[in-house]
Amino acid sequence: MGADVENGVAVALIGRVPVKVNDQNGEIKKGDYITSSSIIGQGMKATVAGMVVGRALEDVRCVNRNSESVTGNSDSKIQNPESIITTCSVTVFTNLSWYDPNHEVLALSTTPIDTAKYKDLTTDTMTVNQTLSVLGASTFTDATVTKTFNVGLLSIEDSSINVAGGVLNLQNAYGSGNIEAFGGKIVMTTDGSIQVLGSIDAQSIKVDQGVTVKDKVTGDYYCMTVENGLVVSIPGECQ
Repeated sequence: MGADVENGVAVALIGRVPVKVNDQNGEIKKGDYITSSSIIGQGMKATVAGMVVGRALEDVRCVNRNSESVTGNSDSKIQNPESIITTCSVTVFTNLSWYDPNHEVLALSTTPIDTAKYKDLTTDTMTVNQTLSVLGASTFTDATVTKTFNVGLLSIEDSSINVAGGVLNLQNAYGSGNIEAFGGKIVMTTDGSIQVLGSIDAQSIKVDQGVTVKDKVTGDYYCMTVENGLVVSIPGECQ
C-alpha cells in the first residue's frame, strides 16, 4: 500500500489488507467474497453477482456492540432508520474480480482459474472477460471466442489460422482420414491426391508423369505425355 501516505490515500491492489466491513448482508465468514456496501468506504458480504474486492481471510460477526456474541474487531456502530449496523475490520485478500454466487467455482478474475482440485467442472454458461488459462486437457462441447484463441503456437483470429514461426499440420496423426472442404467438393486424400469437382485455374502446372484425359466420344481414359517434344497418347490412366 505504500509506507508514506501522509499527503495521499493508501490504495491496495493485491495482497492481505485490513478492510472496513459491515453486516448489511449478514455475518462474514472466512472465504466470503467482499463487495461495496451502501455506506461509502465500507464493504459487505457479496450475495449477488457483481464485482468484488477480494475474499475474507477470517470469520467476522458484525452485530450490535451491546450483544455479548460480538467477535472480531468492532470499530463503531452506525445508526440506520431500519436497523443497527456495526462497522468491523477484517483482513481481506484483495483481488478485484467478478463473482457469481450461482457459479462460485467460476468466480472469474484477472488470475487463471485453478481447476486442478475439481474432478468435474460443469456450468451452463461461462463468460470470461479477460484471460482463461487451463493447464492440461480441456473439452468444450460448444465454445465461442470473440477475439483470439491460442493453443501453443497456433492462433485463430477472426477468419485466419496461424502458426507462429512454424508449419500448420493437418491430419498428421496415425489413422487420420481425408480432409474435405465445401461439402466434399474438394478432398485431400491420405495418399496425397487432391480431388476437385469444379475447375482449377492456375498460372502454371508442373507435371512429371503425365495428364489423364477422358475421350469425349469413347469415354476411355488416355495418359497424355511428351516425349522428345512430341505429345504422346497412351491408353489408360497415368500411373
